[in-house]
Amino acid sequence: MTSVDVAGHVDVVRALVVEDSAADAAYLRALLSEQGPPRVATEHASRLGEAIERFERAPYDLVFLDAHLPDSRGTDTLRAMREAIGETPLIVVSGTLEPGASRRAIEAGATLYLAKDELDAESLGRAMRLGRARAADAQHAPPTDVARALHEVGNAVAAIYLPLSTAEDRVADLMDRVPPDGELSALGRELAGDVETARAATEYLRALIGALRRRTGRRGAERADLRPSLSRIARIVRSRFHGGFDLDVPEELPRVAASSTQVEQVLLNLLGNAERALADRPDGHLWLSARRRGDTVALRVRDDGPGIDASLRGSLFDPFVSTRAEAGAGLGLAISRSLAEGWGGTLRLIDGEGPGACFELTLPVAG
Repeated sequence: MTSVDVAGHVDVVRALVVEDSAADAAYLRALLSEQGPPRVATEHASRLGEAIERFERAPYDLVFLDAHLPDSRGTDTLRAMREAIGETPLIVVSGTLEPGASRRAIEAGATLYLAKDELDAESLGRAMRLGRARAADAQHAPPTDVARALHEVGNAVAAIYLPLSTAEDRVADLMDRVPPDGELSALGRELAGDVETARAATEYLRALIGALRRRTGRRGAERADLRPSLSRIARIVRSRFHGGFDLDVPEELPRVAASSTQVEQVLLNLLGNAERALADRPDGHLWLSARRRGDTVALRVRDDGPGIDASLRGSLFDPFVSTRAEAGAGLGLAISRSLAEGWGGTLRLIDGEGPGACFELTLPVAG
């Protein structure tokens, strides 16, 4: 199981690689070793029976599976593995390029589908984050026909999310290879915008599905300790932002009734927006703070940039409204508010203590 240190940080994520090709298994394990934090510790099984036995002895946090193994093939492998591992994220890594392969894998129980020829550290990291987020959502699924409908929609969204992300990377690679003023460059920019909008729309759908699951499920079942998440966010921001950054968190902060993974997603989105607002300001500054306020915890993200234009304030959280001068899908804030409301919280723009923009996320204290 996941290793947690004395401060509550996730130290090690355990992953099982089920692959009969020694070379493919070694490559996948090498990519996984580059992920983190948290660090990913891998073990290898070359047959389905061996994989199930390993999981029964000591469950893993993630399973990566090639469905074509010496003792089982195709969707039978997926169904057997899914039955054995319960809700654990199951990521299929396959060399099959047939049309519909990803859809069939998702229908048979895969959390996500990755093609071997498109596998790299970035796509693998994206898959891991998405897989663990979907597993967290599944813990709150309501046991009704609504749950089945949400499951089907979620499967469809998952089947298109990663291919869109891959397409986005390929368009960016193409843009680096063509003359910047040519016709291909103009078409590439247009295509890049379309792909980004489509990918962001799938993220919006995933967020809405998760929010609906939580509203109809067991909202209070999860108790997130925010201090490790805020420390992790601080490390990420300090590694990529060259201005000033202050983290202000009290020693005692109650757990909240929310998903720590999705709280991180919301805060990183807000901080990413703030970083872009300060892109031309090497002396720019960001602040992230947390305080208990009655039966809620309030988290604030503030910057000293140009602030939000008055004409956008009324529609800021609507889908497809962007504050960015360059092309953007305009879904980040809409997704973030959906996530916050799904946990019974709020996300709003408030008047800060100085210039710039200040967003406040409130979450209910866990009972």
